[in-house]
Amino acid sequence: ATYNETVEDIGLTLQQIVSDNMLLAIASRRITRAKLAAGLGVSGSLISQKIKGRTSWTIEDMEKAGRYLNIEPAWFLREHDVLALLWGLWGLNPRPADYYHIP
Repeated sequence: ATYNETVEDIGLTLQQIVSDNMLLAIASRRITRAKLAAGLGVSGSLISQKIKGRTSWTIEDMEKAGRYLNIEPAWFLREHDVLALLWGLWGLNPRPADYYHIP
């Protein structure tokens, strides 16, 4: 199987992964989509279209976002453990019960 087939098997496209990572990046920096748009030199509506999958992210978008957010552009292409990243940002130490409902 190719990379694209494997990613599609789990239900995510590369564009969705980039969108999810953009949202995670701006949440972790506590900035708005409007500030991201300004940092990329585009309109807020274009950022919304990209996040909703109506317009594709480009390599240039990831490079600009990387510079603006101080993140390696390749980071936007990888899937991340969102809970672990957020726990780390909030300075918390998760326990297994925090991830799963354990009766």
